[in-house]
Amino acid sequence: MRIAYFIHGRGRGHSSRALTLLPALLGHGWKCQVFAGDMAYEVLCDRPAVKPIRSILPGSSPLLFVRRIAQDVKRLRTYEPDVVISDGDAPCTYAAKLLGVKVISIGHALIFPYCDHPIALPKEGLRKERFKVKVATGLADFKVAVHFTPIRPLSEDTRVARPDIDVAADQLSRDGYVVSYFRDGNGTEIISALLRLGVVVINFGKPISLEGVDNQPSDAEKFREKLKHASGVVGSAGSNLIFEAIAMQKPLLIQYIAGDFEQAANVSYVEYEDLGVGVVAGQLDTSKIEAYAKGLKKKKKGTDVLGVVPALSDVVVELVQTVLHSQGE
Repeated sequence: MRIAYFIHGRGRGHSSRALTLLPALLGHGWKCQVFAGDMAYEVLCDRPAVKPIRSILPGSSPLLFVRRIAQDVKRLRTYEPDVVISDGDAPCTYAAKLLGVKVISIGHALIFPYCDHPIALPKEGLRKERFKVKVATGLADFKVAVHFTPIRPLSEDTRVARPDIDVAADQLSRDGYVVSYFRDGNGTEIISALLRLGVVVINFGKPISLEGVDNQPSDAEKFREKLKHASGVVGSAGSNLIFEAIAMQKPLLIQYIAGDFEQAANVSYVEYEDLGVGVVAGQLDTSKIEAYAKGLKKKKKGTDVLGVVPALSDVVVELVQTVLHSQGE
């Protein structure tokens, strides 16, 4: 079995999933050629069989998208995979279908068109997000919606999975600081408010130039180690940060940009499950931040919301085996 694994390069989520999914695939004796974009390549470049690609970001020219499809057709003809796994990378899906190769698509945004929602989401935003995600993933043979609640898929070709984040309770503590990660580097206002309340902040990723902030470079392993002993998590309302915080039973204070439907939906689900609170960037809600800071000193019982959702690696391995059986191998 030969697998071509394409990974989108914006944010931490795509590459973080690869850190645990890749070993699971390789552990079955399957060969994997990874094509990683931008930030994902930075994380994975020291591993064997990883090649850089250019990720197609929101607002990119349609010409770039078409060019990437042509490049991916060449890549797939050279590598001749039995299956393509796409984590957030749209062009490879089109290239694979042109060549008749099965595709497994992974992503957190797949919940919007392919799952039933127990909470009300803005209709216009949901319509647009469904259309956008279907354009990117509609040709995939199997869809894996990565989420932190046991949301129900709408069809048999869709699975719901959680990231492979399993941490024993005796490895966790609350040592009086919060860790922060803001994908777009826009956390100054909210971090400033926390500092005024006496909260100790260890920030990863883009530096926040405020006295009292311990800025650390992007490092997935170091981030998770600090997270194990944090009292809370502050940052962008991206799915991966939320997954990690929930897995390690850390209360969330998450920020989203007005008009960012996906992150606003994440906040709605976090608040629905009573896992934390959300604020809008540029519209500082001091009462929410003060309540969050006070809550850090309280010991709240952890939730096992992730425990009822199957792990991503188990789901993807099962789907790869399904492809194998369909090919008579």
